[in-house]
Amino acid sequence: MESTSPHVKNAPSRATRLVCQGDVLFSMVRPYLRNIARVESDGCIASTGFYVCRCSNAIDSKYCYYLMLSDYVVEGLNQYMKGDNSPSINNNHITSWFYPIPPIAEQNRICNCIDSLFSMVDILSKDQLLLQKTIDLCRTKILDLAIHGKLVAIELLKRINPNFKPSDNLHYNDSLPKSWIKCHLEDICVILDSQRRPINAKERAARSESSENKYPYYGATGQVGTINDYLLNGDYILLGEDGAPFLDSFAAKAYSVSGKIWVNNHAHILSPKINNNFFLYYLNYIDYHPYMTGSTRLKLTQEAMKKIVFVLPPLMEQQRIVEKIEKLFSVLDFFGNNCA
Repeated sequence: MESTSPHVKNAPSRATRLVCQGDVLFSMVRPYLRNIARVESDGCIASTGFYVCRCSNAIDSKYCYYLMLSDYVVEGLNQYMKGDNSPSINNNHITSWFYPIPPIAEQNRICNCIDSLFSMVDILSKDQLLLQKTIDLCRTKILDLAIHGKLVAIELLKRINPNFKPSDNLHYNDSLPKSWIKCHLEDICVILDSQRRPINAKERAARSESSENKYPYYGATGQVGTINDYLLNGDYILLGEDGAPFLDSFAAKAYSVSGKIWVNNHAHILSPKINNNFFLYYLNYIDYHPYMTGSTRLKLTQEAMKKIVFVLPPLMEQQRIVEKIEKLFSVLDFFGNNCA
């Protein structure tokens, strides 16, 4: 790459010059804004505030454009910015930077890959509802694959609960990966529902206003206020008893809480004996239809909750699954945030 003209010190903002098709223009003023363009035809005019990258036979124009748009280049050059009102860089900063230039064939392959991904982003960004649905479906599929992985749980379960006895009606060997086992929720966690205590909003407000101490007050789907005291102190999973979106396959029915908390009677308090995050992901994945009672307001009673069937891998496998889920979810979050 080379500049078509030297940097003009103190050049007027309206000074211009001719540029050619294929040139890549990189703004030297506030480069972090990524004001970068690829010239599509001859005879165009560019301000002297742009550095003009004119590509040789060794670099493809499109690859140059994507390269100059990358974090590696933009963030690297940002460190040289000077000035308060319009921080900028100069020609020397750009020409002295090191640029990765692979063979032309590899440049073309990289550009084709980027074009393909950008095309997908364009399609999805035109329909945000489709995008969100696609992401939700991906999350559900990720959890489905994780929970039914092809990855010695019976010994783990015996350590968790010495009184555990396998039951034939759980079909322990039915399509399970080696060393996995099925059990019930009551086998792998402590249920602390006896610690719950509902307090009406008026009393909570009065107690909070009269005290400097304020602790989160939780209900079926999350925090619903504060109160001046707490019932428990630790790490827990709260699962809705009533009022949670049990039949919405994309919605969260359980959530994690930490520290000093107060919980009302609309959420079950659970202290898992297995990996907390695996336990949480599992509860937000399963089908609750078999466990629900009520018609106008669905309810997950404690007795029904105890019988929720868990597919349990060994502890190390639980951790590996959680790490994989979170890595894939972070990709979906990035994709969703940048296409919105």
